[in-house]
Parts: sequence; C-alpha cells; structure tokens
Amino acid sequence: MLSWKTYRNSIILIIFILGFDTVLSKDEIDNQIEKINEVIKAASGSHVDNVESKKLVDAAIRGLLKELDPYSYYFTNEELEDIANNRSGSFYGVGFSSIWINDTLQIVNIAPNSPAEIAGLRIGDKILRINDNKIIAMDKFKVEKMFKGDKNTPLVFDIIKAGTNEIKNFRLRKVRLPLNSVDASYMIDGTSIGYIAVNRFMNSTYYEVLDSLSMLSERGMESLIIDFRGNPGGLIDQTYMFADEFISDGDDIIITKGKDPQFNIRYRSSPSGRFEKLPVVILIDSSTISAPEIFAGAIQDLDRGIIVGKTSYGKGVVQNPIKLSDGSELWLTVAKYFTPSGRSIHKDTTKYGKAQSRFEDRLILKDGMIFSHSVEVEPDYIHGDSVPVFTSKKGRPIYGGGGITPDFYVEESSFSEFTQSLINKNILVKIALDIFISQGDSLIEKFYDDYQGFQNDFIINDDIKDKIRHLAEINKIDWENDKYIIDDELIKVSIKSIIAGMVWSNNEKYRILNSASNQFNKAVEVMPVAEKILDFRSE
Repeated sequence: MLSWKTYRNSIILIIFILGFDTVLSKDEIDNQIEKINEVIKAASGSHVDNVESKKLVDAAIRGLLKELDPYSYYFTNEELEDIANNRSGSFYGVGFSSIWINDTLQIVNIAPNSPAEIAGLRIGDKILRINDNKIIAMDKFKVEKMFKGDKNTPLVFDIIKAGTNEIKNFRLRKVRLPLNSVDASYMIDGTSIGYIAVNRFMNSTYYEVLDSLSMLSERGMESLIIDFRGNPGGLIDQTYMFADEFISDGDDIIITKGKDPQFNIRYRSSPSGRFEKLPVVILIDSSTISAPEIFAGAIQDLDRGIIVGKTSYGKGVVQNPIKLSDGSELWLTVAKYFTPSGRSIHKDTTKYGKAQSRFEDRLILKDGMIFSHSVEVEPDYIHGDSVPVFTSKKGRPIYGGGGITPDFYVEESSFSEFTQSLINKNILVKIALDIFISQGDSLIEKFYDDYQGFQNDFIINDDIKDKIRHLAEINKIDWENDKYIIDDELIKVSIKSIIAGMVWSNNEKYRILNSASNQFNKAVEVMPVAEKILDFRSE
C-alpha cells in the first residue's frame, strides 16, 4: 500500500509540473489532490475487481505525464533497477543468452569464461526447470523475473543437452558480467577501413570504444565506419567524450537549451582528440535515436565526416531525473539538444504523436540521392511546406526538420511482413540452431581458423524452405510462397550470420550481415568523400 504522504507529494509534484496557467494556492492544490484521491478511493473500494492503490497512483502519474510530451516518464523502483543495470555496463548473471522457440527456452549464446561455459552448458541446450519451476509454456515475464532474483542466490537448472534426450542438473552462481555497448569491431577485408557497431551509450561505452579503436589502429586502420543503426541512445556524457576524440579543439559538439538557465549548456571539444585526422563515415537509420543523432549531427555540422543511411528518428530532448519520496523517479523533459549549427534534431510530436516515420514534414529522399553544395531540393522529395536549411562549418547546406538527414540517402534491403513474422517467432534462429547442433563440430574443425573459407564456401541449402514452412505451420503463420522467394537470399544470409555468431563471435556475424547491406556497402564506397571533406576542412 502506498503511503498517503508519498502519494500526496507525488501528486503535488505532478500538479506543479503540468504548469497551470496561474500559480495555484495551497487550497487549490489540495482540491486537485482530493479530486484524484476520490477517484482512487472509489476504484479501490468499490470496483468489481480487487485493485491495488499503488497501481492506480502509478497509472495516474503516467496519465498526467502524457499531457506533457512522449518522453517525460515515471519509473517505479523495479524499473529503475533495470535502467541502472543497462547504464552501468555490467549485470549479474550466469553467462548465457536464450530465446523462446515455440514454448521452450533454448540457449543461443554462451559468454566466454562465464559460470555457464565453465559448467558445460552449450548452445542449443533446452531449459526445462529453473529452481524447481517447470518453465515450458510459462509466462515469459515470470521466467524473466527468476533470472533477476537476488544476485547472491544460485540458479538451479534442469537442462536437456543439445542433440540428445539427456537431462542434466546445473547449479550456477551469478557473477558480474559485462554488458557490452560495442557489438562488433573489425577491419574490412581488403581495405584499411575499420568498422565499429555501437548499440547504446552507457557508462562503459567510451572506454569500450577506445579499446576497440586502439586494436583497429594496431591492425592498420586508416579510416573508420561507425554504425549507429538501431542505437536507441543513452548517456550524454559518453556521447560527448566519444565525439570529442574526433573533433578538433574549441568546436561546439552539443548544445542544450531549456526554460531554466541551469539547463543551458555547451559541450565544447577539448584538445588532442586521438582520431581528429581519421576519415569517418557514420551509418544511421530511422531507429537511430537521441545520443547517436547528436553525435552524427556534430560530425555533419563540422564537416568532419559523411552520414549514410536513412533519416534518423528525431528525439532531441533532455530528461532530468527527479527522485520521489518512495525512491521512484520522474524523468522530466527540461531542454532540447542542438547541433553546432543550431539545428534542433527534435521532431515536434504534438501533432503526430510518436509515429516519427510518418511525419508530414520530414525530409524524405529517393534512394541514392546525394546532397552536395546545392540548397535546392525538389518538392517531390519533401513532405510538407518547407524544411529548414542550415549551414555547416565550411558552408555546406544541411537540413533540419526532425532527425539527421544523411548526406547519402540509402534504403536498406528489408524483409517482407511475412518473413518478419517468421523472425518474430524465432524461426530463422531455430533453423540456425538445428544446423549448428548437427554440424557444429565439423564446422569448427573445418572453418574455425578459416573464416574466409566459411564465408565463401559454406552454403545454406534450399532444403531449409520445407523446414521453415513446417515451423510456420506450427506457429500458425500463413505461408506466402511469393514473399519467401523474394526474401530467399536475405533469409539465407541471416541464418548464415547467426551460425557464424555461434561458431565465432559477433564480429563474424556482422561481417556476413554487412556483406549484404546496401547501406554498409555505400559507406565503404563513399569513404573517399569523407577523406576529401577532411582535407577540405583542414585547409
């Protein structure tokens, strides 16, 4: 039960935050609180179902915040624990990743030197029980809670070993494991171009990135592709420190502006960035959100590199956490982010809600369109009356209107809705698991020291079609043969990449995925443009 004091303080805070047109007197505040209190009392006392007052208060707070903007949010203590783990760069676990295939939880990855690997768990093992709880067909959220329990309490598993009917029991203690923000880093074959994929910005990101870039430098890196596709954002200080390594002294990197002057901040570059002379191409897409948009915007504004892909999401607002008396938090939008040229990357959501990709005035380009030094944009390419035009440090036109508009707009090869439904049911992973379980030893023996041989010679056979169709029927997915034929090659690439990740690591998985990526291949192609821009900037 939520205490009256906590409840009252929460509602007072929300009432002030909502910003009524006039300053409310104490009596008026009390009247507003009493109105909400009457509703909660009536619901908890008379509703046909049992209702917890805490859940009602949480819902009331979230409902009030919806009147502000889509990004101000209220987090319970339990939710804050997950956020803290995601930001810390580590978590307590036993060292395996698993997914649901039909109603069974199956292991798809084992962390090196983790309790799971040391105990002998392997990819493909199926989990029957956790702490005497049979989990077949169990509610997935309940199973997730079992993994999140007390870090000092061991987890006991009954496991069906991969490729057998043998059931074994494992007792594993949790240890602190890294939560990596760098998904992959490798040298692109036959080039001096390094590649790094960054999946989020958390406390460890800056040092992870520096470690990866140092290793790439030792391998002969002379230019770099940074992949921010699908990156949902994170900590601004990590974004600033990462970007600062590429930007020369004295330039603005990030600017924040709010109603309260305390939130008006300029993040300026410092001397001696380690990669100021390194040509850079950045990959973005519509799922590149917030922090990586700010990074890409600074690189573009300062003529520091080239942006390739699709227009990014358009979230450029600052949330300030406010601790409530019961330990929960309100994250309130207090400012907006601006790029060095003065662009706000934020897309106004008051008219269109959160459907960012459908905004009428977004800058939508044709596949392959290139922005040069012309400020003329044909009307057919724009939805809406106008898109604001800004100027880069060296005079290039750059575009506002929500998100970061790439210098080279490139559509990515994508799956049909039919194939996406197969992916959502983990059917492609299931096929990859079956191949790995049946051929894993021979694959490792033949290819482990010859990744290039695997990429060139390992073939996903056409007989997977019948297996996929059978799994689709089990999952009640209507078969669409014409869609499957169109997606056939991408499906095979996806399965092959999953197998590569099982045999080696994410680096090899990304190598295969990127080999079939239009955006990645364009990034490699336009690296000479990034080199020219860097030379142009240094004149």
